[in-house]
Amino acid sequence: MAVSFSRTLRALDADRSSGLGWLQLMLGVCAALWCVWFFGARVKVFASASQARVEVADTSHRVQAQLSGYVIAVHAQLERSVERGDTLIELDASAQKRQVEQRLVERHAAQQQLAAVRQQIAAVSSVLASQRTAAELHSEEAALRQAQAEALAAVRDDERAANQQLFDRGAVAAAVAARSLSDADQQHREAGALSVTRKRIDADQRLAEAERMQRLSELRKEAAALDGTLASIAARMLELEEEIDKRRIRAPIAGRLGDVAPLTVGAFVRVGDELGMIIPKGALRIVAQFPPDEALGRIQPGQPGELRLFAFPWTQFGSVSGVVERVAQEVRDGRVRVELLIHEARAVRIPLQHGLPGSLQIAVDEASPASLAWRAAGRGFVPKPARQP
Repeated sequence: MAVSFSRTLRALDADRSSGLGWLQLMLGVCAALWCVWFFGARVKVFASASQARVEVADTSHRVQAQLSGYVIAVHAQLERSVERGDTLIELDASAQKRQVEQRLVERHAAQQQLAAVRQQIAAVSSVLASQRTAAELHSEEAALRQAQAEALAAVRDDERAANQQLFDRGAVAAAVAARSLSDADQQHREAGALSVTRKRIDADQRLAEAERMQRLSELRKEAAALDGTLASIAARMLELEEEIDKRRIRAPIAGRLGDVAPLTVGAFVRVGDELGMIIPKGALRIVAQFPPDEALGRIQPGQPGELRLFAFPWTQFGSVSGVVERVAQEVRDGRVRVELLIHEARAVRIPLQHGLPGSLQIAVDEASPASLAWRAAGRGFVPKPARQP
């Protein structure tokens, strides 16, 4: 019995040694395969962003109030299609409309006054022209009468000289010579009086013309002031019309209303309040916000990406694929904006629309597991940047 038991023990030891050998061989093969995979396999490296969503290619426009006021009409409805210039909300503009009516009355009165002043200017100008013509005729008439008087005075001088010679010879009486002298003196005085009359006519004409010119200048100044008043009224009316138009909040672009503020008639809005969002018509794209260390220098145009929507599990609906189109070069609010074009063929199962959120993965590189482990170890030695106060 002792011999049989010893043989059994030796058989068991032999079997145990054979099992350990096979186990060691399998472990060696696994280790070799793992080393081959660890150092030779190529694994895709992804940059991930938890803040991503589907957006229209054109920028959405926020509808804001340009002036404060009370709402008198609301035409904006969620998902309503609008064209550029359509009225969405109307604010109370009764005060501005009353001012416009007042300005219209003031403009009408100023226009009537200006028309009357222009008629006076025309009348004064006509009288001035007629007065100048009449004065010229009077001056010419006085000049002719003066010339006649001077010619007659010359004749009287000749008669006086002739009578004086005859008187010296004794051919005529002294009375005849004295009368000739008196007639010549009288004719000279008449010629002098006509010369003075002509000067007076000219002086009166200049005085009357100066008075008319002064009156004409005053009327023109009054007309210029009225023109200025009308221009001021027109400018103010234009400002009021712009204010009234600003109180009609219009759609800046064509599209559909993706968001509308809950407003009712009588509500008060302030300058800058967001009253809605208009989503323009156009193709869709994927927009994501990446940390700077994930995006800058790693994400490039042309790299593929996949968007997994939160509302549609990717295991059931799949993901939305795209290609990187643009990458921002500046950091904004601690994030880098990345835009991708959507492959419509792979997004048929999902009803894509503006605003669908999800997470995005972009294949940025391929590397071996050993390289990835080395990178991870290297990051542990990089000091973290100090927080700015």
